[in-house]
Amino acid sequence: MMPQQSSATRARETSAFPISTEGPIHAAAGRLDLARQIDLVLMQARRAAAVNLMLGAGVAALFSSELSTVRVVGWYLLLTLACASRWYAASAYLQRSESAPNWLWVHHLAVICTGLIWGLSTFWLGRDAPYLYNVFLTFVLAGNASGAIPLMAPLPTLHRLYLLCAGTPVLIDFLSRSEDLYRLMAFMIGLFCMVLDFTARNYHRALLAALSLDRANAGLVKELGSKNADLQAEISERRRSEARFHSAFYDAPIGLALCNSDGWIVEVNRALCTMSGYQEAELLKLQLTALCQRDDHAEPASKTGTQHESVSAGFPTAQRFLTKNGDARWVSMSASDLAYEADTELYSIVQIQDITKNLEMSHRLSYQARHDDLTGLLNRREFEQRVTSALHSAIGRDVEHAICYLDLDLFKLINDTCGHAAGDQLLRTIAGILRQQVRQTDSIARIGGDEFVLLLECCTVKQAQRTANAIRRAVEDLSFPWGDKRFRVGVSIGLVPVSGQGDTVSDILSAADAACFAAKEQGRNRVHTYHRSDAELSHRQGEMDWVTRIAQALDESRFELMYQSIEPSAGRITHGLHFEFLIRLRDVDGQLIGPGAFLPAAERYHIITRLDRWVVGTACHWLGSLGERASELELCAINLSGQSLTNEDFLHFTLAEVRRLGALAERICFEITETAAIGNLGAAQRYIAELKTLGCKFALDDFGSGLSSFGYLKALPVDYLKIDGLFVKDLASDPVDYAMVRAINEIGKVLGKQTIAEFVENDEIRACLIEIGVDFVQGYGVAMPRPLAEIFAG
Repeated sequence: MMPQQSSATRARETSAFPISTEGPIHAAAGRLDLARQIDLVLMQARRAAAVNLMLGAGVAALFSSELSTVRVVGWYLLLTLACASRWYAASAYLQRSESAPNWLWVHHLAVICTGLIWGLSTFWLGRDAPYLYNVFLTFVLAGNASGAIPLMAPLPTLHRLYLLCAGTPVLIDFLSRSEDLYRLMAFMIGLFCMVLDFTARNYHRALLAALSLDRANAGLVKELGSKNADLQAEISERRRSEARFHSAFYDAPIGLALCNSDGWIVEVNRALCTMSGYQEAELLKLQLTALCQRDDHAEPASKTGTQHESVSAGFPTAQRFLTKNGDARWVSMSASDLAYEADTELYSIVQIQDITKNLEMSHRLSYQARHDDLTGLLNRREFEQRVTSALHSAIGRDVEHAICYLDLDLFKLINDTCGHAAGDQLLRTIAGILRQQVRQTDSIARIGGDEFVLLLECCTVKQAQRTANAIRRAVEDLSFPWGDKRFRVGVSIGLVPVSGQGDTVSDILSAADAACFAAKEQGRNRVHTYHRSDAELSHRQGEMDWVTRIAQALDESRFELMYQSIEPSAGRITHGLHFEFLIRLRDVDGQLIGPGAFLPAAERYHIITRLDRWVVGTACHWLGSLGERASELELCAINLSGQSLTNEDFLHFTLAEVRRLGALAERICFEITETAAIGNLGAAQRYIAELKTLGCKFALDDFGSGLSSFGYLKALPVDYLKIDGLFVKDLASDPVDYAMVRAINEIGKVLGKQTIAEFVENDEIRACLIEIGVDFVQGYGVAMPRPLAEIFAG
């Protein structure tokens, strides 16, 4: 089965009749109308064929009595053939097959043939028939032509062709006859055909108007249907929106109230009823302002001012909301005006959210952000802000303030002996003593483990000294009980006068810290007042400056590694270079600074581990980059501080760096000082054990600084003993130093350790060390420190 075609498509492809158009739209409408006209003609074609056959049968029956049967039957067979063709062609066309255009032409030819057969009937039948028979035949032809108007007028050209084929032979026949009556009949037939053509054209115009009106009505119906569907969809959407609004309004978790322009409540949701304790009916009798604390809101403006003013005008963001039982809750209130038309009353949806818990949490967080959790005192951030305010208040005024920096003495002993719970309780007790000794206008803060600071505002130096000493005595008199023990502590206090003349908060706190340290250095449990000319404090301040310089140098990669060779004392054959990594700082002006300038400050202020981390990472990276030249090295010594030994993160970092070296780890020797090892024996043992599993070696540096170290030596599985340079540098001239070095060397040999003497500055010292039997020597008399890049030079 071939695909069906639309009427417009069939008309466009099949019509032999021109279509008048004034543009694409009109052309499309014309094609659609023509298709409908063709459909009208062909849908009636079978009925017309049947009528023609019946009329033909009647004519044949009438003329059979006057003419020969062959003649009448022959005429009727031709008519039957034409009508059958017309019938079949119309049926085939209406099936919408692809051959429809061809069947349309067949139909048109069948119509023309039908007209010719009827027109020739006067020649074929009427010539030899009586006059009355010709009148009857003329009557039949006239009726047939008249009946063709509604059947073929939708296609006026086809109708004209039919009239022409049916009427022309009759006119010729009647005009050719000699009787005047036939000529009169010919005239009447011609006039009748003209009337029929005029009638058919009017019928056609009326049909076109009807089709146009039908098309317009169909478009209007379609448009109305579309608009009706849109309207129904809009109505449905509005209903859904209204349902969603009511659901969102009544089920909202926060309180909602619909108020008119006078502030009267019109509708409320369940959350507002729960929040207020009122029933819905009770709330609908109230104005919104009746539920708010009177002091928290302004009266809404009168309606005479602005016609459509929001009901929430004058309400603050947060205010107190009165419940039915008289409780006041803090709420956040905001309003949104509903859409309104001109000259109608304004309604507002007021959102009321209980923020009491939020405010309490905010206040609690704000307090925690400004206070120390353990003692309730101020924290460093809040204290620095208050000092800043005090500095500003002192500028341009004859006002003097004071800062006291307090550090507890023996706190670590209590904390380590009795645990952190005891230490925390002691800190809370000290905080209570401080509150008792200062004024309410003074500020107290805890800024470290056992470090406190005071801001004494509008206080002279003498007054501050009296307060500081009163605090010192109160702490000294404290007998702190814990379990079955009692402890006494002291406090070292650094006092700094504050005048606001060019001082910053950082400068003041640094000076106070330095003064506190000076108090500790002078014997603890005392007050030291800062003076700008104080030499000890200047040295302390210089060390604090180094902290910043070290951090900046690390950030800017201005540290460098050098090396110093360690050689056999006398002719001992080694497999490669044995040296120690040394750290140097390249200052901003390009000067190379030795470790003696910055390492003490790094240790004192606990940033030495950062330097150790840099040294280990840089040294391991350098070793890993040597490739085949690594075989020229025997041992590379890296110094570690005591603080790094107890740092768990540093141990993990070192293990990770060493593992990357693989077999090269056997060429690393970590040096730890005797003091650090003994002071952190457990940490040192673990550190040594972890790294020895990777093949690393260890040396005990500065060995011999205390005779007690001999007792710990068995517990430390080190490979080398580095004899303290204090004994080595005067070895040739001091018999006591000579005896000490000999004793250390002999004990090392008994324990299976190799010995290294440092501070070897001349050949005389080296000769003595050879005599004693020390294995290796190191010092300026052996080799000067050199840049690491020159290690393979020469």
